[in-house]
Amino acid sequence: MQRVVVLEHNVAEAGRMAKLLGEQGFTVETTKTPAEAIEACRKSPPDLVVTDMPEPRTDVEAMSFIKWLHQHQRQVPIVLSLSKSEEICALQALETGAVSYIRKRLLEQDLPQTLKNTYGLLQRITSQKRIRKALVRAEFHYELENDPSITPAVLAGVEDELETSGLFETADITRMIIGLHEAIDNAIFHGNLEVSSALRDAGATKSYFELAEARRTQAPYRDRHVQFLMRLMREGAEFIVRDEGPGFDPKKIADPTAVDNLERPSGRGLLLIRSFFDTVEHGPTGSELRLSRKATKMARGE
Repeated sequence: MQRVVVLEHNVAEAGRMAKLLGEQGFTVETTKTPAEAIEACRKSPPDLVVTDMPEPRTDVEAMSFIKWLHQHQRQVPIVLSLSKSEEICALQALETGAVSYIRKRLLEQDLPQTLKNTYGLLQRITSQKRIRKALVRAEFHYELENDPSITPAVLAGVEDELETSGLFETADITRMIIGLHEAIDNAIFHGNLEVSSALRDAGATKSYFELAEARRTQAPYRDRHVQFLMRLMREGAEFIVRDEGPGFDPKKIADPTAVDNLERPSGRGLLLIRSFFDTVEHGPTGSELRLSRKATKMARGE
């Protein structure tokens, strides 16, 4: 059973999180202050941490919880919980080293799945550690059907390759996999199946997935594929995600960091992608997304 340490100053919010996670099979320890959270992690390192936005502190003994984790338990993935007023700072929040974030106002929607996905990715990475010191260049090309259920299996192989390359920290790999999952889902749903994100933005999530499932067996959607390419080099990794849909004008993509777009489910995926890669470029027709990340181990001479 996976153990989660929650740092949440609001007792009611902490109770909601504990209830949700307990229903999903997690063991939860809630704390109200950074000092309590540090002690809980020192006593027994958790599998995951959920923490609200760190507050500036001058007391050395009660240093920022996130800072302490980076120093003493760097392998533990961090998920931030943001209030509505803090979501505009989501990009800065992710720069603290968190692998994802949840929105408190959408706790029941975000929390269980986010933590399950994050923990699953981390387990696979840490259980299959290998080093490919002689890597010069490796390329992988996947042709994917419009079936989102196979994406995790594909990305499990990708994360293995990223880990064995020895190019990246574990937390960086987790972030890239989460970003790639978002990119492939976008190519399947919005590109090949032409399901508009407006449905989800309007709250019609059920209709969104029902339409996607129906189109998987209809022409011309059923004959389209997603081309997913990964290139590993000593300098880092490059990825291409290409759909076979009609495309769109990339210049019309809404800014996911804009206040008006933080409420949109679709904006969260774009925000994660842009946060987790060094470069994010759309092809001229909008059907191709190019991502890259510089090596974070060898770049430091490790």
